[in-house]
Amino acid sequence: MAVEYIAIWGVVSILASLSAGAIAAYKNRHVSFWMGWCFVVPPMIIALIAIPGLNTPRPSKRSDDDDDSA
Repeated sequence: MAVEYIAIWGVVSILASLSAGAIAAYKNRHVSFWMGWCFVVPPMIIALIAIPGLNTPRPSKRSDDDDDSA
């Protein structure tokens, strides 16, 4: 019984993470943040669905080289 529960939770986590990636990209949110949280806590996808999308462009990722320029 416990093995089945763990397997089901794993499949649900993977599906929630993939769905969160698609929804976050559509809503212009940080994709890896939402994919990570929805993998760990699959019900977080409800929060992602509930929040509105961003109208501004997504901020670009900073390079690690920027920190060394000082």
